[in-house]
Amino acid sequence: MFRRFRPASQDYVPPAPAVEKRAWTPVVIVPAVLLMLLGAWVFLAPLIGPYFSFGLDTSSKWRFTSDHWILSLLPGIALFGAGLLMTMPSRALGWLAGLVAVAAGVWLVIGPTLHPTWSTHTFALLPGSDWKTAARLIADLYCPGALAIYLGAQAQGLLERRSAVQTVTQTPRATRTAPVREDVPERQAEDETMVSSGRNS
Repeated sequence: MFRRFRPASQDYVPPAPAVEKRAWTPVVIVPAVLLMLLGAWVFLAPLIGPYFSFGLDTSSKWRFTSDHWILSLLPGIALFGAGLLMTMPSRALGWLAGLVAVAAGVWLVIGPTLHPTWSTHTFALLPGSDWKTAARLIADLYCPGALAIYLGAQAQGLLERRSAVQTVTQTPRATRTAPVREDVPERQAEDETMVSSGRNS
């Protein structure tokens, strides 16, 4: 019985590799919103605190002093701007915003201590009990500063964990496959045998 062979096709072209890049992640929106809220609080706390007898160094409402600008208002603006930048789909801007948030938080913590190094007058707190004075410092400066450091570092960690990754889809190489055998029907094989015998006779 004859067998007919059909060669496999050798015209195999591998497809173009698929490239996927991911840099920015929407997970940073959560710390970004918290930073914006924190910045708004740091900015407004020394201005509206006197309404609730919770002013830091003055009992005047909406008073902008140089100390307020340096210790509270500018860090509050920096925190709000850092949170706003984090919402933009850019890893570079998000990483820079996290750095700004950490720097603003550090300044909120150490700013009151460094105040005498550049100012000629003393940063005097309003009179009150020791517990109230401590609560005002913690609520207006120290606690927001610590939270800003944490949120800025967390955002940077999220962006570092989701750094740009290039994934190339591997395709199998073209290999030479064995020829495919195709069985010829028995009747056709017998006919070919009879024709061949007639020619020989």
